[in-house]
Amino acid sequence: MGLIIAWIGQLALLAYGLGPVELVDEKFDYDQAHPAAGVWLGNVSGPKESWSIGQLVIQRDEGWAVTAFIPSLDAYHAAGAEVAVEAGSITFKLGSEGEPWRIHASVSDDGQRMIGTISTEHGEAAGTLELARTLRPADLPDPMRFAGEISTPNTGALEISITLARTPGGNWVGALDFPAGGLTGLPLYNISGGDDGLRAEVPLRRGGVIEATFDENHERLTGTLKQGFFEFALELTRGAADTPRPRADPASAFGRWAEASWMIRRHVGPRWVLAGGNVIDVRTGQVQMGANIVISGDIIESVSDEPVADDMHVVDITGRYVIPGLFDLHAHVQPFDRGATPDSSEAAEIFETLLDHGVTVVRALPLYSEFALALAARVNDGSLIGPSVVAASGVLELEPQRTSWGFGDPETARRWVAKEAFLGTRWIKVYNAMDEPSLRAIVEEAHRRGMRVCGHTEGVPPREASLIGFDCIEHMVSIPLSCLPDGSEPPSGSGLAAKIAWRWSQADEQELASLMELFVANGTAWVPTLVVIEKMLHRGGHDGRSDLAPGDTARLEAAIRKSAALAVSLHRGGGLVGLGTDFPVDGVEPGESVHRELEILVEQGGATPLEALQIGTIASAQILELDGIVGCVASGKVANLVVLGGNPLERIAATRSIELVVHDGRLHRPGSTPASD
Repeated sequence: MGLIIAWIGQLALLAYGLGPVELVDEKFDYDQAHPAAGVWLGNVSGPKESWSIGQLVIQRDEGWAVTAFIPSLDAYHAAGAEVAVEAGSITFKLGSEGEPWRIHASVSDDGQRMIGTISTEHGEAAGTLELARTLRPADLPDPMRFAGEISTPNTGALEISITLARTPGGNWVGALDFPAGGLTGLPLYNISGGDDGLRAEVPLRRGGVIEATFDENHERLTGTLKQGFFEFALELTRGAADTPRPRADPASAFGRWAEASWMIRRHVGPRWVLAGGNVIDVRTGQVQMGANIVISGDIIESVSDEPVADDMHVVDITGRYVIPGLFDLHAHVQPFDRGATPDSSEAAEIFETLLDHGVTVVRALPLYSEFALALAARVNDGSLIGPSVVAASGVLELEPQRTSWGFGDPETARRWVAKEAFLGTRWIKVYNAMDEPSLRAIVEEAHRRGMRVCGHTEGVPPREASLIGFDCIEHMVSIPLSCLPDGSEPPSGSGLAAKIAWRWSQADEQELASLMELFVANGTAWVPTLVVIEKMLHRGGHDGRSDLAPGDTARLEAAIRKSAALAVSLHRGGGLVGLGTDFPVDGVEPGESVHRELEILVEQGGATPLEALQIGTIASAQILELDGIVGCVASGKVANLVVLGGNPLERIAATRSIELVVHDGRLHRPGSTPASD
């Protein structure tokens, strides 16, 4: 579902399946007057992880220069600073001004090993390194460059090249290039094999292994790249195009991805019909009574009162009501357990539960994007029963937390976005610890690559975030931050639930209305996730803590009403409001919570049932830029439908009366597996 690139930010490599570098025992020639010069490859232990791969390229021209590839130090072909060389030892600095690392290393007497230490700016010991002298393919005569493409469901064809060469001692050295991701010279290591083929490890997230064979003339390299949950076919040609072909215009890349991702998994199936249903057009509120919905494969062929052909399979839904499939734009589909896998029974249960409740599209907000991408792949190939997945990245903020990844500075954040784009991730999610330069860098880089940005607006308040170009604000928690009196602060020691209650009680009504006008003008979407706040209210606080004082309960009830009404006003004013639930946070249940969110919009926010349905279907599709293919029941759209026993235009709770669900043209009966009838 996308090719996985090296970790960016302060992220673990060992935890994701990489093995340590086996130091090659080969004697290489070197400049004995300057033994530190050369290429070094090996292992780095600490300071943030138990180990990671390390590569140093040390060059002497007019002065000394160091280029370092050490992911655990956030160094991706990064230049060392303050380089000092004396005889067989070298000292230099890596990292940002806020957290630089000092590296001191010495070359062994035979010139083949480099042993060193890592310390903080204050001299505190932080780790060690052990590297072996080696060569890069470009340093050797007649390197072999093989280039081609890997096809992935979400991103189409991705360019890749592998350069290989044999050292004088007969050992392989290699490098991997991803032109589209901006990565070059990713070192291959632990390479084994002979003239027929080879096996190599790659420093990719969750581990990467290449297993490939040469043809008789060494003109083609064929095999697989295995990474984490994925396996990609490699068919590379020697000496193929040295320059990557022009990239697509990013301005329309997102929309093209949306349509292409459905086209890639289009299935050809029989023509069949849902006969006699009352079809609700969520765009207008009109109901087409007794309509026949003809489905061909995964596409709605027609919605009409034309007679059904005699040879067509019929599912009689006379008297039932049909709405588009529902969305959940804030779905934590990955358990908060870093060891969980997409093949787990828990994931299967969650996804079938979502489909049982009429949810046919989710925006998945995982701990790391590969999990969501793997789920998407399994839904696409039919091995997982559940809604279609639009994948977001892992949560991104300045410093790493229990459920987020840290990047530290704007330039590192840009690199993170670039590599998430290369994965096939469509949304970048940011979290609380954020500053304006970093958010601006993330938004600019994401938009340049046809991606979108969602998340929390705590570090950068909603008004400023909207002006920067932030695409979708999650939750109602931070909305009042741009509308509070200057200098106002919640009572010290307030928990999250109490803080939310206080913010909404203090927010200026006119400023809130002005903020909604800004959202409309800038196209800033809002997914309020009201149901999770209601759960906090019932549980007396957030995350199992009872932190609501007596006065806070009434204020939090009022906050839910105000935020629901504000969301409805944004929708009525032409803004984008989406349906999301934040499950499983604070006990929010997958599937059921979608219906409760609709009910809160009506009961607390004053929405009409039609407006609530619009938010849960066509408006959510618009936020994902999928409204060209899903979000309403019409010919030419993907067949994502929910058949109800009651009329939701009369009573929104009727969305719970689900009798049948159609997802991508396949009929699903709640509590059972999909069926063709």
